[in-house]
Amino acid sequence: MTTLRPAQNSDSSTLSKLAFDSEKYWGYSDNYMEQFKRFYSVTDSFIRQNRVFVLEDGNQTVGFFALTQADSLWELEYFYVSANRIKSGYGRILWQELIRFCKEHGIQTFKLVTSPQAVGFYEKMGAEVTSHTTSLINSERIIPVLKYTVSPAGFQKITG
Repeated sequence: MTTLRPAQNSDSSTLSKLAFDSEKYWGYSDNYMEQFKRFYSVTDSFIRQNRVFVLEDGNQTVGFFALTQADSLWELEYFYVSANRIKSGYGRILWQELIRFCKEHGIQTFKLVTSPQAVGFYEKMGAEVTSHTTSLINSERIIPVLKYTVSPAGFQKITG
């Protein structure tokens, strides 16, 4: 049985490792992963200042997401499933929890920046590619920017 709970400061190292391992799943080089660790470690401060939620199955952390807000603009900053749980349905569960949270808090749209390998998942969930941007890790790498509009009634139809 899965449960979603707010992240605590004590989760920062677990969530950083989960994000690192999940990103590494896609076969990136060691150099890329060292840069990833530098830019995308989850800190205690980040957890305190943003909406960060942990998905657990029993007593195991299987994923997490984090939303940030600047004025009225929301961004999905982190969305990771444990590397050994990728393609096992936890991403869909985590996404549904994210959308439920958005509805409960009146969040109508959010954007996200992701790696090309994950675009298919987000498109299945109903997000649309709106533009591209330069990666923080590698300025020669162009990555997609997506937008998701939260359906006001019921969950957004998920395809596939």
